[in-house]
Amino acid sequence: MKKVIVILGLLIVSYSAQAQKLVGLGTLIQGGVSDGEKLISAYILPLNQALMVGLGNSSFNGFYDNEDQHRFSLSLNTSFINIPNKFKSFDVNSLGLESVEPKDPTETIAQTVFGDSATIKLASIYGFGITNLRLFSIKTISGSEKNMVPLPYLNATYRIDNFTFSGQVIPPLTLPNSDIRTWLLGGSIQANAAGFMPTLAELPIDIQLAAGYYFLGGHSDLEVIPDNVKINVPLTDDRKGPYDNQELQIKYNSFYTSIYASAKINIFTPFIGVGYSLGFSNINLTGTYPVFTKSSNSFLGLRAKDVEDPFRNAVKYGRIKFEGGGRFDFGRFFGQVSYTLADYGGLGTSVGIRF
Repeated sequence: MKKVIVILGLLIVSYSAQAQKLVGLGTLIQGGVSDGEKLISAYILPLNQALMVGLGNSSFNGFYDNEDQHRFSLSLNTSFINIPNKFKSFDVNSLGLESVEPKDPTETIAQTVFGDSATIKLASIYGFGITNLRLFSIKTISGSEKNMVPLPYLNATYRIDNFTFSGQVIPPLTLPNSDIRTWLLGGSIQANAAGFMPTLAELPIDIQLAAGYYFLGGHSDLEVIPDNVKINVPLTDDRKGPYDNQELQIKYNSFYTSIYASAKINIFTPFIGVGYSLGFSNINLTGTYPVFTKSSNSFLGLRAKDVEDPFRNAVKYGRIKFEGGGRFDFGRFFGQVSYTLADYGGLGTSVGIRF
């Protein structure tokens, strides 16, 4: 078990590269709450969608005859969620921003959380008819330069008659080099369809029905301070703070269903399946944040003020998946490899023991 926890920790280190980028989300609010919501939503879109459906990529828990005496299993599973290239960047001009725009009109492509290290400058669009007048400017956030999210978890199963019940968990932990704390809980059921339709027992293959749910949560303290913004004009400062109550809150709820066809050939069980995943995400920025707007008391001035709980993002995402793979049994030990064909599909692995 100790070795399993170590491996889980190493995979979490890789996942933390994307998660740590989320700590910078609050800085995008400073150019205006409305624009900040649009920029944050575009930046986190691929991570949102990946985590809403990614754990449903590989949900096959094997198939064993009722005579098999090993009822329990414990395994380390990992879903390596691929990120489509089309979701690694976005055009700022397509967002309909109201307060800021690219400072250089030729540089309009910003990175999502999985993009490269490039950033672009966004400047206020308040011109007052004066060419090139910029009251303030901010920068977009760079990406993590990653092509996939490795999401590891512990999986325990119990088999009784035609049903296999399973539970998934990532114990509460803090990601390395950050203040991001995360955890996961899930559960699923897999049933032999022949238990409901006896005629299926005559087929040379086994038909399995599966359904599951998981919750992935996390939160982190933020440090969005007024010094992050470059100011070019006189400032009316209405900020009072304090800014030590800022927090990023993340919640993912996902449901998935699958149907599998498998055939046990000695120690090898190949399988194929088709399924559907539907996920819901809630990402909130809570606390007090400094925001900059045009001052009503000055022709060329800028006003700094505080806003409370500026961002609440609730979205859903669903997709169909196709899956194929194989499971090897070596006595009490087993290994499984599968691949999911879909947006945010990818490789799935499982190594464990039955007892």
